Amino acid sequence: MKLKVKSNSKSMVVNVKTLARNTQRRYIGRKFDAALNAYVVVESGEEIESTSEIIKAVRENCLIPLDKETADFCGVHFAEPKKAEPSVVKTEVKATP
Repeated sequence: MKLKVKSNSKSMVVNVKTLARNTQRRYIGRKFDAALNAYVVVESGEEIESTSEIIKAVRENCLIPLDKETADFCGVHFAEPKKAEPSVVKTEVKATP
């Protein structure tokens, strides 16, 4: 089942399915903003295939369900998501020669 989630403004959940094929980590519900040199929350969220790790992240409030079906599937209460607090996670990205 596809789950519709967005990132909690204080958490970063790695998308493990992309680790094997990407050289840079990809975080669920976040995008890299080169101007800020940081990962920022994507307000529209992301649709991702359900795995035990994703369900656990929703239950631990690291990811926020964006619809009732996702919340029910993960066994959590659904509340309309609030706009994320302004949150920027600074990272150091080094270019490889």
